This record gives sequence, C-alpha cells and structure tokens, in this order.
Amino acid sequence: EFPSQMEAEELDKHPACGPEGDKPVKAAFDAPFYIAFNNLDLSMVNDSRLPSLTGIPIGWGCIYELAYDAYEDPKYAWLLRQIEEAHPAREREFPALPMSVQGGMFKAFELDILRLRRTTWPEGSFQWSDECSVSLTGRHTRGCSLLPTTGVAVLRNHPERSDGANLHMHWGPHVAGHQSPSALHIDLHAGGSRLTDAPCSGGYDDPAYLSWVRTTIAHNTVTVDQRPMYPYHKCGDSIWEAERWHGRPSGGVLIGFQPGEEFSAVRAANDN
Repeated sequence: EFPSQMEAEELDKHPACGPEGDKPVKAAFDAPFYIAFNNLDLSMVNDSRLPSLTGIPIGWGCIYELAYDAYEDPKYAWLLRQIEEAHPAREREFPALPMSVQGGMFKAFELDILRLRRTTWPEGSFQWSDECSVSLTGRHTRGCSLLPTTGVAVLRNHPERSDGANLHMHWGPHVAGHQSPSALHIDLHAGGSRLTDAPCSGGYDDPAYLSWVRTTIAHNTVTVDQRPMYPYHKCGDSIWEAERWHGRPSGGVLIGFQPGEEFSAVRAANDN
C-alpha cells in the first residue's frame, strides 16, 4: 500500500490523490472494471485507444495474469476468460499461447511467457450487481460506479444485460499533456455499442490533432463562446499542454451521484 495524501488536506482532491490513508496497489487493477460499460466496452475519452477491456493485452501485455497470481481475485480470472474468448486462437500468431503474449503493441510481450505461472485460469466470476468500494473514495452501488478522485461516473441501466443502456461522465482534470480537452464529456452506450464517442486523431502528425481534436465542440460536452476548454483555451503549435502552465486546475466538481433502482443520475459542474 502507498500513502494517498501527497498534498495539504485543503488542496484540490485530484492532484492530492484523495483523502488521508493508504491505497492498495490492487485498486489499480480493480478500477478499470468500474469504468467499463456492461459489455466491457470503454469510453474513448481523453484520446484513449482502448475500446474494450478485452483489448488490454494488446497494449499492456500480461498485467492481469500477474494480478491474478498476486491476489487470486476471481474477477481477474473472469476477465482473462473474456479476453481469451474475444480473440479466437485461429486468429493468433501463436494459437497455443494466451492472448497476452501474442505481441500486441510491443513485440517484447512475447517474452512475457517466461513470467507466467500458468496459461489457463479458473472460470472466475464478476457481477455488476455486487456492491463494493474501490480504493479509498470510489464506490459501486446498484450497478452504478463513482470514482470521484478521477472525476468519472458510470450509470448502468439493467447492469446484468450486456446490451443495457450506460452513461459515462467525465468531470476530472486534464490528466496528460498530449490529451484533448474533455471536462464534462458524456458518452452514451446502448445495445452493445457506443452511441457517442470522443474524437480520435490519426496520431501526432494528423493535422486535426492541433485543430479539431483540441476544440471543445468536437467533444460531447458544453461549449461556451465557441472556444476550446481550458487548458486548450489558447492556440499553439505544440502537441503538449498542461494546466500547471496556466496556474489553475482544470477539473470540475461533483454535485451529486444518485444510483437508484428506477432512476439514476450524476451531476457535475466546471467553470473553467
């Protein structure tokens, strides 16, 4: 475990990383479950290139195999089974090996076979109906998830169904220098598909990267005075931007989180 409070108590909770206390490393493996939609799809907000949790091995190799070895959490085994089923052996370069060592973004992943204790896992289990806390501040109740330090909430209608309706809302801070503005961004998901999506660029050389992708109007959020969100409120020719260069935080504020059986809601505000 690591101490979570790195700054004075009165400072903003986003850079301060939460309240006083110790947060377990395990929380880093738990949190992705609770930002996913019912069918394990993910919001593409913040220039994410990961459309589903089943694609984790492509970019991050065998992290959940190692997590299962360390914690033996049945939901990790369940996710590993979902990953294997989503990528049939006939489509792999090495059909007899797990998806996590197929190469992915980095060919070095193939060497991870030396780190695995096994190549098959128990069936495992995971239910959206199971209520729980996530690290120090997050919670999952009535099929809805709140990660207030990150600035994310996911509402799920009929969480037991993979085609149920979902809403992902992001009010958190601008978290990386090469990501696009996304305060108060909302994504809708239903029928097993994303109904709205964040814009994605073709890479740093894409002309849209410094223009369209950086505008607020390109995102599923509010636009004021036809201007991009802070910290992209000024034009520039650099792919990098950071709120600390301008002297104030970019994150919003959670107003309310109301998970219910018949009606669920989340409210947040941002005046940046």
